[in-house]
Order: sequence, then structure tokens, then C-alpha cells
Amino acid sequence: MNAETQDQSPVKTRLWLAVVLSIIILSYLLGFVISSSTGVEPGFFEQPEAGGYGTTSEKKSVPGLDENLQKYYKDLIE
Repeated sequence: MNAETQDQSPVKTRLWLAVVLSIIILSYLLGFVISSSTGVEPGFFEQPEAGGYGTTSEKKSVPGLDENLQKYYKDLIE
């Protein structure tokens, strides 16, 4: 009976290895499909959300912000 248990052990190990690798590969592919269908709109990262993000004080105006916000951020610096 001990010999039978030793013979089945490598088969079970290979089966578990195949199952785990299959799950990893399928999970990666599923994540890739989901992320490609929920992409970010073009230009999303180019527009500043506020004057302090990625801008310098040397610029007179920040594209994407109206005059009231530009004045507000300029007054914060002074």
C-alpha cells in the first residue's frame, strides 16, 4: 500500500501544478481583457486638474483652467 501512495504522488503534484498554472494564465488573460475594455479616454492625463499639479510658476496661464481658478491659485502663492 505504501508503494501505491508513492506512485500517485508525482501524478497528483503534476495535476496540481497544471491546475495552478492554468488558473494563473486564465486570470492574467481575463484581467487583460477587462482592462482593455475599460480604457482611459485620450487626453485624460494631459489636462491638469488643478494649478499645482505639474505646473511651474513661470507660466502665465495653465491650459484647461479658467481665469477665476488661475487667479485663485496665483493669490495662494502670494
